[in-house]
Amino acid sequence: MTFELMWPLVLGAGFGLGCFVLVRALFPSRPSAAATVLRVDARARVSTRGNGQQPVTASASRAARRAQLRELLGLQASQLCARQGWEFPALRADLSLLGRSFESFMATKILVGLLGLVFGPAVFVALWAAGFASSLTLPLWLALVFAALFFFLPDIEVRGDAKKARTDFVHVLGSFTTLVANSLSGGRGLPEALKTATEITDTPPMLRLRSELQGARSENLTHWQALDRLGQEIAVPELRDLASRIQLAAGDGARIRSSLMSTAKTISDRELSAAEGKAGAQSQTMLIAQLSLVAGFMIFLVYPGLMAVASL
Repeated sequence: MTFELMWPLVLGAGFGLGCFVLVRALFPSRPSAAATVLRVDARARVSTRGNGQQPVTASASRAARRAQLRELLGLQASQLCARQGWEFPALRADLSLLGRSFESFMATKILVGLLGLVFGPAVFVALWAAGFASSLTLPLWLALVFAALFFFLPDIEVRGDAKKARTDFVHVLGSFTTLVANSLSGGRGLPEALKTATEITDTPPMLRLRSELQGARSENLTHWQALDRLGQEIAVPELRDLASRIQLAAGDGARIRSSLMSTAKTISDRELSAAEGKAGAQSQTMLIAQLSLVAGFMIFLVYPGLMAVASL
């Protein structure tokens, strides 16, 4: 299919999509009960935030309106995912670990995707001004490609940040387990030992553990239930393993101490293995770089001689 035939098809598809979106906006489908509850909660949150200190400048008022529109956009996207049954458990676990909401993340994806949709034609203008592009279909393809690329950039960022944050959480969890075991050896009870261990430092993982244990009291949950729920929420299996060990050894101080020390040793061994594997990968990377330099240098030395022989 030639570009002359493809261009009317693309325009017709875009016009049809625009008509469909217009009809859906003018005659929306009846929302479900869950969507209605979420919309009411969002309006309540927005109105509650608006009851505080009023903005004193026009820029602050515009910023508040932008934040409100961003929140509503993320809420609409979240409702769409809920209606379609798209749960994204791994993504939600990463966002929970980073302390970000799913609605805010979806709003960011949509806005960044729209930025890519505008960035594509801008690239075409630059290429056209330089004399490298003349096709009329190129702006459309560039817009679609950059929109798709920009749309998935937040996922890559969240995945990288969550991987680092999960590694830090596991490292802090090993120290937390050792502190709890030492407190139990000093004669403290399990609730007091857990509370004391979380008050040693104010790092984000320790603050998360402290908040979860404090919330367990008001929700009438046991400590291991709270830890297991947090481990499931942020996808940290080491925390769930710790919760199961505490549950199995509950009521026996000696068993709890030995179980916690075993858990701390397991976490430490895993971190050591991961560090050794990372160091080995970096050593292989350096070796490949050195071999590439040697190969390039040998080519630099041999090439003039080969060219001289070939010219005879």
